[in-house]
Amino acid sequence: DGSTNVPEPKVRPGATLEMPEQLLRLAVDHAELIDGMLQWNEEKIKLQGMAEDVAVELVYKLGNSAANHHYDGSVKVGKVRVLLPELEPLTLSVAAEFRLYRDRVDVPRMRMSEGKSWVEAAGAVSELNSPVAQFKYRAAADLGELAGLARYSRLRGGTVQLNGQGTYRWER
Repeated sequence: DGSTNVPEPKVRPGATLEMPEQLLRLAVDHAELIDGMLQWNEEKIKLQGMAEDVAVELVYKLGNSAANHHYDGSVKVGKVRVLLPELEPLTLSVAAEFRLYRDRVDVPRMRMSEGKSWVEAAGAVSELNSPVAQFKYRAAADLGELAGLARYSRLRGGTVQLNGQGTYRWER
């Protein structure tokens, strides 16, 4: 029917719209991934990396109707360093906020940055049985940094800026 099966927590008696139920609050100074593996279809990709200054928060909020009850979440990572085979190490900072409803996911803000390059996006995914994603984005990239990551020494500098919006519809 296009809705999620994410369970709703038991709400405290007397809870109101103004009193969210805090479910998770996590902070980690330093974490490492050693000998990790990502399996993408038939391909196995080795992963190694570390993360610093990680903060995750998840609350449950009542809406003015049952359809508007939702989870609010945020994720912030001050520094993520990922080592991928055959590529230069990638060091990012990430911050995102999301809302998970029974029938849609909203992402009011997401930002990733690496050096002088960054991407900001916001959007929503609805109609979960045949998903429709609508999003807006802005980005700026330092071409010298990107060329270094890709090991392309001929490109030494420059900047590119992007901004736009899109819709993706998955049909069975």
